[in-house]
Amino acid sequence: MERILIVEDDDSWMDFCATILEPMGFAVDRAQNRMQALKRLEGVPYDIVLTDLCLPAAEDGKAVVLGTKSRHPGTDVILMTATPSLDTAIAILKDGAYDYIVKPFTPDYLQTVLNRCLEKRRSQQELSVEKALREEVQAAYSQLRKVERLKEAFLSRISHELNTPLAEALMAMTLLDGHLPKEGRGRSQLKMAVQAVERLRDIVRDLLDFVDLHKEDLTLKAEPISIPQLVGEVAEAEKRLLEPKGLRVSLKFPPDLPSVPGDPELLKRALRQLFLNAIHFNKPGGQIELSAKEWENWIFVHVKDEGEGVPNEHKDEIFDSFYQLADFMTRTVGGLGLGLAITKKIVEAHGGSISVDSAPGQGSDFKVCLPKQKTK
Repeated sequence: MERILIVEDDDSWMDFCATILEPMGFAVDRAQNRMQALKRLEGVPYDIVLTDLCLPAAEDGKAVVLGTKSRHPGTDVILMTATPSLDTAIAILKDGAYDYIVKPFTPDYLQTVLNRCLEKRRSQQELSVEKALREEVQAAYSQLRKVERLKEAFLSRISHELNTPLAEALMAMTLLDGHLPKEGRGRSQLKMAVQAVERLRDIVRDLLDFVDLHKEDLTLKAEPISIPQLVGEVAEAEKRLLEPKGLRVSLKFPPDLPSVPGDPELLKRALRQLFLNAIHFNKPGGQIELSAKEWENWIFVHVKDEGEGVPNEHKDEIFDSFYQLADFMTRTVGGLGLGLAITKKIVEAHGGSISVDSAPGQGSDFKVCLPKQKTK
């Protein structure tokens, strides 16, 4: 309920105003002079003060306006006057009054002025709430960005710190390999150690890629790229991983497939992640099909496996960073769950999109959509 203070030395006008205001839902208080008004203003603030311009003992409504605004800047003051003039109106508004009305006035007119004032107050309150919420969201966003930068700095630092000893370990193992008999327990154990270090190196590489791709100053090259060539290079580089599971790879590309503009190194990372994903989640003896086709202004690249597939409820989440840590797939395949998040980030940075067509027991078909190279 809005509170209003009537400041009026004429009892008849006081009663007249009160009979209009109370049915409107106002809680009405009364004061007959400036001193009474200011005393009431020392308590709970009013929403509106309705005061006569001419008060007894050489007082005037201007003093009430100034006294009200100094104590409660959010309170609106409306003056009543029987001697209107332009100078009076200007002076009243300069002192901080919301409006003034000329006596005598009708109940409808007073209600109109008050309703307009209330509407203005509600709009201001809504704006204040909106501003406060906006500032709160901005503060939360700033804090989130700060935490995000700290996280990226931490991941970058720890990744670099791990990368150097891993490289040294692999180098030492390579040297050791040349001094071991071709057959025997020592060589098999060394092979296991090399595979373990390579897995750890891949994890570190994913962390570094993840950090690099989330930098605000990420820049992309814009070179024409042959998708068949890039996919072929990825498959050749990782073919050693196919043998342990007995996997087969088929390449299906039209001979005249247009190139795509982009950063060759980044797109190779994205396709590598999809290829590794198809290896890790494929069934033993399964097939990986790598293909591409042109449609209108787009090139669609498909990486299809014959693995367990992805349930519908997981199709969106698998592209989230670190999702695999809490995912059903973690029970059989290790990793940080960054591969698909890295792929999605790279593809979207090239103006493309990625999706998966999959069902439990039917394998997965990851589809990358990239804009094709514009012809001159």
